[in-house]
Amino acid sequence: MHRWFAAGFMLALLLTACGSGGAVEQGSVSISNQEGYDGVIVVERIESPADGWIAIHVNEGGVPGQVLGFSQVKAGVSEAVEVVIDPGQATALLFAVLHEDSGIEGLYEGPDGDPPMVANGEPVSVPFGVDLTP
Repeated sequence: MHRWFAAGFMLALLLTACGSGGAVEQGSVSISNQEGYDGVIVVERIESPADGWIAIHVNEGGVPGQVLGFSQVKAGVSEAVEVVIDPGQATALLFAVLHEDSGIEGLYEGPDGDPPMVANGEPVSVPFGVDLTP
């Protein structure tokens, strides 16, 4: 009996340590440079305190510009999120920006309707490189 209790307790600790969908306090995005680019951007990990969007923006003078594509994310941790973009509009430096879903729920309304989430007083925005060679 004690072994089953101990095993259950260890499983609960393991699930907690691995992020089994617990609450996320601040948004964060992890993304690597994209090699062998084919029009699909893969965002490695997203931590979102609420339902929202991950949007890929072009580089406009070192800051996020026009949105090239987006995918919906749920509150919590998401991994290997794919975002399809138009390769013809991509710049060698892009930004992955985590946006709120604050307008019409479930409809991406762009940066004005669904503004970037903020963590530590700054938008959750991560620059990354893209290999644009065919």
